[in-house]
Formats: sequence, structure tokens, C-alpha cells
Amino acid sequence: EFWKWKDGDWTEVDQSGDKPSKRTFLGETWDSKRKQLVLFGGQVGDYWSMAYNETYALDVASGEWTELNDGDGPETRMHGQMLYDVQRDRYLLFGGHTDIGDGNDLWAMDPETGRRHWTYTARHSIRHNAIAIGQGRVYLIDRPRARRDLLRRGEVKPGEVHPVGELVCLNAQTGKILWKAENAWGTLLALSDCHDALLMSYQLTQYTLPSERGGRMMVFGASDGTPLWDRNVEYATRPVINDSTVYAQGGAWDLMTGQDRPFKMARSYGCGMISSSQSLMLFRSATLGYFDLVRQ
Repeated sequence: EFWKWKDGDWTEVDQSGDKPSKRTFLGETWDSKRKQLVLFGGQVGDYWSMAYNETYALDVASGEWTELNDGDGPETRMHGQMLYDVQRDRYLLFGGHTDIGDGNDLWAMDPETGRRHWTYTARHSIRHNAIAIGQGRVYLIDRPRARRDLLRRGEVKPGEVHPVGELVCLNAQTGKILWKAENAWGTLLALSDCHDALLMSYQLTQYTLPSERGGRMMVFGASDGTPLWDRNVEYATRPVINDSTVYAQGGAWDLMTGQDRPFKMARSYGCGMISSSQSLMLFRSATLGYFDLVRQ
């Protein structure tokens, strides 16, 4: 079923065309240019049946479905993540679970046919937190998975460390590698277009994987990968870039130099992330907390 919310009421929309079979665990995105909902892959929901690899688009005005496959799209998978790249007018699909394992790849797809423009296949693995897009580029960390993240029980071997990887910058139009930086230790990327700065850090929160160690941040020049600064700093949330300042629970730092900036934030309890506009920061503190960045 497909339902539309309008003027305070739900209305079921009649569907037509190449309607997909029933499925779940699929990737989806909104195509703002064509006003259509786009779906990829998925599975029937029993976890042992084969996954799908079709791409479907639903015109939300007419309820008409169109299948976009032309035979050169991604392999079957479920739990893939999709987004619409407005500037280059294409769909990006990342990761998910294929029928033979994890999908450690990134696809750029044509919105008219579902045809592949380019694919980046990781040497090791890519976290969803470790992808950033902007300036006509795609940034990602290609790094081996941490064994301790995969263990439900048992002990980590003495002296065992999470191997480093490489920071990779791709041309978003062609998928060509523009530059690489070795010894990428982070698990998270954030990009500032206006300052041409790429932040690498951890996502240390109350509920997190063991490999999210925290305690360090590093910023690169986004255009060429030149290291700008690298510091050991203590923080306990996902860092947020706000203009020329990096904020986190624990402090604030100049984006371009790494120097400390005045910032004192306290909250009674909070398991969620910080979100921020230019003048107001919001976070969970028992229920809801805020920080006025203008009059702080």
C-alpha cells in the first residue's frame, strides 16, 4: 500500500506500472528533481531467502512504478543505504548485506536507467560514519574492521590493536581517485565546504562500538589532503562543525588550527548526538537541553 498525507488526512494512492514485490530491508531515497521515491534491493524478511537487486521509482503524484534496471546495477543486497546527489543528478548506494557477505562498495547510478556510472570497492571495509560528500568529491576511510567490534563474548588478545587504513578522496562525477592519505586511524568524517576542511575523528558516545576510542581529532585540507592539525583532545559525543569551530561535549576547537576555543557545556544525562545551527545547539539532557551560541 502507498498512502499520502495531505491537509491533515491520509489518503491511499492507487498504484500502477511495474510494481515491486513485497519486501523489506531495502535502500531508499527521495529524488527531488523527479518527485519520486526510489527503492533498491531488499528481501522478503525471513533472512534466509535471496535478496533482490532491482531499482524501482514511484511517481508520488500518479502512483506509477517504473523499474530502472538495465543489467549493469549493483548486486543483490539488503540494508543498503541510498541518497540522491542533487548536483550530479545520480543515486549513490552504499554497503548493505549481499547474499555472500557484507557489501563494502559504493555505487553511483543513473537516475533514468539505474545504470552504473562508477563503483568504488573497498580493499577492507567502509563505515557509514566514514563517508563525506561535498565540493564535487566523495571522501571515505577504507580500513579493516576491528575484531573487537565483532565479538559478542570472549576476550581481545593482549596487545591487539585496530589496524589503520587509508583516507581516500574520489571525484564524485567519475569515481576517479584524486588523493589518498595513509595511516587513517579514525571512524568518522565531517566536511566543511566553505573552509575546505575535512575532519577525521571518532564517534565516542554512551552506546558505541569498542573501536570508537575517542581522544583524538585531525583536520586535512579537503582539496589535496594536506594535514592541517592533529591533536589529542578529550570529547564524549560526535563532533559538530559549526562555521569555523568544532564543537563536542568536552570542548571546542578552531577548525583550521586546532586551538582551543571557549566553550563550557554540561548536561545531566544524554545518550544522543549534538545537533546545531549557527546560533543554537540542541542535545538531550534528561529530556531536552540547549546552548545559546550567540550569548554563551
